[in-house]
Amino acid sequence: MRERTITVSGSSKTYSVTGWRIGYIFCDALSLAGLPPHIPDGAYYVLADVSRIPGSTGKEHAIHILQKTGVASVPGGAFYHDRRGEKLVRFCFAKEEVMLEVKKLKPKL
Repeated sequence: MRERTITVSGSSKTYSVTGWRIGYIFCDALSLAGLPPHIPDGAYYVLADVSRIPGSTGKEHAIHILQKTGVASVPGGAFYHDRRGEKLVRFCFAKEEVMLEVKKLKPKL
């Protein structure tokens, strides 16, 4: 397999420098939707506070958002070893900026 294998890797994971990634900000829309974001310094994902969304776990919050809006997120508990992540979800915004622009309508969660 060696001659038929291509290995792809990124230094951000290898050297634990994920903040060096570049992305587009979807934070204004999260704030508008009532989901206060933890604004990243340099990444293509953002954690948002979903404590006002129905559910008692990050998974329940994420499922509610998916069912109501069609937007997928990852429960914040996947990134913590204690319960601090239960009121957070992570959104990825590795999209073109035009896809992420804030619309004038407020999303209904």
